[in-house]
Amino acid sequence: MLLNHLGDHFAEANQTRLAARYFQKAQQAGQRTELVRQAVLLKGQLSIEILTQQDEEN
Repeated sequence: MLLNHLGDHFAEANQTRLAARYFQKAQQAGQRTELVRQAVLLKGQLSIEILTQQDEEN
């Protein structure tokens, strides 16, 4: 959000190249965020499966 806000600010100031860099950085950060989110969800699912298996074994 901050990177997009900065991009908007620079676009309004007619600094299009700088604005484009911030928009690109915002997009890249969003992609990294999605990867982390997916990894956390997957880890959580695996943890639940492991706990369920352990509970069934006992």
